[in-house]
Amino acid sequence: MYYGSNKLWLLNDAGTNWGSGVIPSGSGTLSNSQCSLSAGGSSVSGAGSTLTVNVALTFNASFAGQKSIFMNAQNSFGLWSNAESEGSWTVPSLGPPTSISVLPNSNSSPTPSQMFTFQSRSPNGTDRLGWFNRHLRSDTLRELA
Repeated sequence: MYYGSNKLWLLNDAGTNWGSGVIPSGSGTLSNSQCSLSAGGSSVSGAGSTLTVNVALTFNASFAGQKSIFMNAQNSFGLWSNAESEGSWTVPSLGPPTSISVLPNSNSSPTPSQMFTFQSRSPNGTDRLGWFNRHLRSDTLRELA
């Protein structure tokens, strides 16, 4: 990821091209096989001698594992800071969704109508839940031929 000329840039998989870039807080997404960068969720601000770059990244499953975070900076005179390790981040592997609860989970209702609330969790976000299946059945299970 690179910030310059009031745009955010993401290097392609080959490491040879920065693409077209996006304006922070604007529209658009940049992607490679490791991650996607959302322009709308990202921002840049400056105060005094400090530049703050907030980057909204979503990592792909193929990039899971521990990663080192490096950064450096260049000023308008072409002077570079050293590339410094500033921390580490573990990109989670994509796991299956889990069922959390159903409410009400027991009752004998005198009416045939009932509102149920089902909750599931996906470690990858609700936008990654492809479908949501819930069903009711009698407590008596029969083997199907």
